[in-house]
Amino acid sequence: MWKFSIICSFMAIFTGIALNLISNSIHDRRKQLSALEKKIEQKIEKLKILETEWEYHTQPDKLMQIAEDKLGMSTKEVEQFGEIKIVKLRSSAWKLDLGVTKDNLLKDFDYKKVRN
Repeated sequence: MWKFSIICSFMAIFTGIALNLISNSIHDRRKQLSALEKKIEQKIEKLKILETEWEYHTQPDKLMQIAEDKLGMSTKEVEQFGEIKIVKLRSSAWKLDLGVTKDNLLKDFDYKKVRN
């Protein structure tokens, strides 16, 4: 009978140790999980801020203003376009004999697209 009591005591001690180790492991994993969730929330918040900044900086009006101020670009008016008749073809285009002529260019060129 006393052997049975000793065996049960050892089993209870080992079970207690195993449960304590498992409990500590679960506690550590929960800490890691909460830390990861906190990092995810911070990253999501940062992403929202970056998306808002991106939307602000890529507004068409703002981009046009930057293009005009910093790059010296402006919108072109229809009157600023030249006639294709004025443009001279380089001599290399004639030497290749690709069938490029001023008449072909004028025929293929659609003035309506430029004016709209």
